[in-house]
Amino acid sequence: MSAAAEHVNFADNQIREVQTGIFDHLYQVKELKLDYNGLTTFPDLTSLGDTLEILHLFNNDIEIGRASCMERGLGGGVGGAVGGGGGGGG
Repeated sequence: MSAAAEHVNFADNQIREVQTGIFDHLYQVKELKLDYNGLTTFPDLTSLGDTLEILHLFNNDIEIGRASCMERGLGGGVGGAVGGGGGGGG
């Protein structure tokens, strides 16, 4: 079963990992909020196709290279726009 949802909010749900293919049943997602969870890796969101415009990942434990986001001054997470759509996370 598939469902259309433009805005999906999973913020503040203590999610530690996003399994590959978890969003396979969704289409037309333009904005995905995964803020305040505790993710440690960047999620594979290829199943969302090219409709995703804004991805919120603020206040997670994602590491970029060898330094954590906190050490790089990114406020403990990564956020902002994904794809060609402009906009920001917040």
